Amino acid sequence: VPRAPTEGGVQSAMAMDLLRGYVERHSGRCRGLALAVAGRMLSSSEGTMDLPPWLADLIAFGSRSPPPGARPDGLFASGAWDGTSPSPDPAGLVRLYMRHHRYGEACSVVTSVLSRKGAGGRLTSRLPERGCVEVVPYGLIDMLWNVVDAVASGRCETDEERGQVSDLLRKREGMERALSGHFESLRTSEDGIASARLLAS
Repeated sequence: VPRAPTEGGVQSAMAMDLLRGYVERHSGRCRGLALAVAGRMLSSSEGTMDLPPWLADLIAFGSRSPPPGARPDGLFASGAWDGTSPSPDPAGLVRLYMRHHRYGEACSVVTSVLSRKGAGGRLTSRLPERGCVEVVPYGLIDMLWNVVDAVASGRCETDEERGQVSDLLRKREGMERALSGHFESLRTSEDGIASARLLAS
């Protein structure tokens, strides 16, 4: 028999709905609002709280409906802020997760951003002369990789700890596959860039 929601549960759900509406409504005018809210959530729970998917996606990808004529995203690039649409900051989200020792989630952000498909992947939309440059914080990713190495090499005394390390390494493997796909995409883009410029001219 389904249990009726408690009064506290209903209030929590209502509060989260109000927070989501506020953040989504004002993120376009207040740059960094979503990341600040995420930081407060993690700090108040000492890093144990999971960020709501809508909030993590808003930080990582910005507006789901970019304004007409907007240039394709540049992966980790924040892009020009027009004061109306939320500006993504996936690198900021990675740093936030790392600051709170949520390394698996940090790996998942990198994987999600690098694995995005869409119009931004067309060769004709990546021409640097059009201001379309893909940005990837390789130094930050290297740091994350090394931190995961350090965590994985530590002593695990319980089955729970071993399971956590196994899950962390699995997420890093996903990030590694996404990086490999990204490098292959770069190679393909370089091979076809001359043709792309002809098509775009």
